[in-house]
Amino acid sequence: MTSTVTARVPEELKAQTSEYNINVSEVVRDALETEVRRQRREALIERGDELSRRFGEQIETDRVVETIRTDRETR
Repeated sequence: MTSTVTARVPEELKAQTSEYNINVSEVVRDALETEVRRQRREALIERGDELSRRFGEQIETDRVVETIRTDRETR
């Protein structure tokens, strides 16, 4: 299932996308996916930091990093 996303851009920019045959949908989709991954990673790091503070030495930083990398690679 897909949804429609609408954005307003300057007319000149829209004209340039046509001039250079840029697939706007693909570019926007890729940019959104990249931003979601970045935000998700930041949230995981913050959560890991929170858990680290809460449990102190019981959680190893290397283990958290490894878990995040594994999660990233499965996507």
